[in-house]
Amino acid sequence: MSCRYALESKITTKEEEIRTLKARLSNIVRQHEFATVQDFYTTFYTAQRAFDAYQKERSKWEEAYGEIVTPKFETIHDKIKRYQEKSDNQNANRPYQSKDKGGEIIAPQFHCLIFSKMKFRTLIIKESH
Repeated sequence: MSCRYALESKITTKEEEIRTLKARLSNIVRQHEFATVQDFYTTFYTAQRAFDAYQKERSKWEEAYGEIVTPKFETIHDKIKRYQEKSDNQNANRPYQSKDKGGEIIAPQFHCLIFSKMKFRTLIIKESH
């Protein structure tokens, strides 16, 4: 008889653990803005199918063109350097306005939009000498 009670006690303990885990899972899913665990699984399996389809298409492309594309992992230093170069290139292509010349535009042509009465008009301001 004590063996039976011991087993029933273990079963009760395991059932309580399962209830606790289900409650935690439900809370985790709600924190990530899913209404139910079922909604999470539906979204998860949809994403998994899309990823599998992508992998199949990628392997077909690799077979057709003979190239294996491996993603390059970028360090933080490389990423900062790339952003800095991009910023420098963008700033180099901007027209320069000299503050000591009263804001005269140095670039040969400067396009701007004027917003008046909710209509957009493009003006071309030419260099004045």
